Amino acid sequence: MKRIPGDVFVDKDLANGTPGTPLIAEWHNDVQEELVNVITDVSGGNTELDGESQTQLLEAIQTLVSNALADIQTDRIWVRFDGIAGGTIVAGSGVSAITRHGVGDYELHFAITQPDANYGVLGTCSDDTTRGGMIAVYEVGGVATLATTSVRVRTHRAPNNGGIVADQRINTVEIIPSGA
Repeated sequence: MKRIPGDVFVDKDLANGTPGTPLIAEWHNDVQEELVNVITDVSGGNTELDGESQTQLLEAIQTLVSNALADIQTDRIWVRFDGIAGGTIVAGSGVSAITRHGVGDYELHFAITQPDANYGVLGTCSDDTTRGGMIAVYEVGGVATLATTSVRVRTHRAPNNGGIVADQRINTVEIIPSGA
């Protein structure tokens, strides 16, 4: 689509001799086709234009926004699990299972394989006495255990409570994708 001559519309002003913006069919057709594309492409080309409706463009934009928000929600990976109960998932999205490898050592298995292992891991934990703790990515030989299908984490007591690796009742982990 290209701009109209002069880039902005100007009203005709006979008193001052200012001609109005010429109505160029090509520009109007371009605008019309761009709008039609939004309306019809949202439905995969299955939407008929309705000359009586003044809401088709609005509905198409609302559908686009709704679909985008749904994608954001389904792409989000997070989990809350109970470490005292062996890693039982309490709530979440995008984590299909948790394997407990030992005290405070859990592997979170993703429901969908990630495109790469360049994601961030954010987590918190606490025990039944409301003492906070921390979650860290588990390292084997100094190498983080980030994979496209899972990540291994360790839960620790708060530093003022020894900071040792321990099973915690309330554990929440979120995976932040590299493109976020």
